[in-house]
Amino acid sequence: MSTTVIRFGDSDAPAVVLVPELAATVRTMRPLTAAWVAAGRRVVVLDLYGGSRPTFDYGPVIADEIPAEIEAAGRGALLVGFGFGGHLALLAAAGMMAAPPVVTIATGIPDEDTDGRPSLLQRLGFDGLAKLGDLNRMFGGVRDGLSADGSGNLDRLNDVRTRVLAVGIDGDRTIPLSAVDRLADRLAVPVVRIDIATSARGDTHLKWIGSDAPRVVTAIEAWSSGSVG
Repeated sequence: MSTTVIRFGDSDAPAVVLVPELAATVRTMRPLTAAWVAAGRRVVVLDLYGGSRPTFDYGPVIADEIPAEIEAAGRGALLVGFGFGGHLALLAAAGMMAAPPVVTIATGIPDEDTDGRPSLLQRLGFDGLAKLGDLNRMFGGVRDGLSADGSGNLDRLNDVRTRVLAVGIDGDRTIPLSAVDRLADRLAVPVVRIDIATSARGDTHLKWIGSDAPRVVTAIEAWSSGSVG
């Protein structure tokens, strides 16, 4: 099934194409989309839940849906992926002839020895997608579009040829800063790295959205405008 796309803001404003974390609904992302609209952007959200249930057919998201939204967005667009959505954004950019700048938020390559036992969300990324037979069985044998066409391979990161900002969230136990660093080091292009201190407590992987979305947007827009990095 195709991904549900939800739009916020003035249709004439420069666009942010946002690919959320798998565990983040559009409602969860609302403080972030509101902060971007307040900053003068329109936001195009690709809801990985498809409006009602998760979809694990990510091949079309990478090859067709993200590129189509970027083409429609026009000049000045940013492609932003949060968590697992950052993996999808990078893989989509790797296949585009003229990819926009890409921002990943709390996206990384966890290492079990360094970061501890990977959580489900950690496993949903790049090479981990090739090992999701148990998850597929849990969801009734749904097809994993990434591993099916090979596009989840880390080598595809070598094809990313656009500006990249990798944002880490302090206190994130799901995707720790070391995992964000590991992803940044893996890309062939220079990557600007910034970390955001958050007022949220506990595992901040999702909680930063409610407490610090405007700060994250301000940092990303500073980078986009060229005043950072």
